Amino acid sequence: MTTPAYAEAASRLLRVSAEGGAEPAAARACQELVAFLSRFIGASGARALFQRSLVLARREHPWLAQPAPSHDESLWARLDASLEANAPAANEASIALVGTFIRLFAAFVGANLAFQILHQHRPEAFPLDAPREST
Repeated sequence: MTTPAYAEAASRLLRVSAEGGAEPAAARACQELVAFLSRFIGASGARALFQRSLVLARREHPWLAQPAPSHDESLWARLDASLEANAPAANEASIALVGTFIRLFAAFVGANLAFQILHQHRPEAFPLDAPREST
């Protein structure tokens, strides 16, 4: 479950990600986060956090793409397809997925450090004065 502060952060990130292309933005936002966070926690660590986020988000949205045993590029296309096929619920599922990803990263490194790192990625989505929850 995504808490309000992480849901708001996810909503801001999804709005920013949607500006660069067509909806749904969740796959693009997650793919960019995995690439960015790889610099800090390694590619395997970032992929593992994303895969866990997907497993957790699927509890409330079981129609989301199934995590793959190996992280290949087709996951992003499958995630996009599952969101497009379930358009009425896609926004809520996207917030749940991205919010969970952010929450897991914050639990891993601490909320303050996580938001400082995420601010480097997308300052407009992660303002340093945004409310956050301690982990």
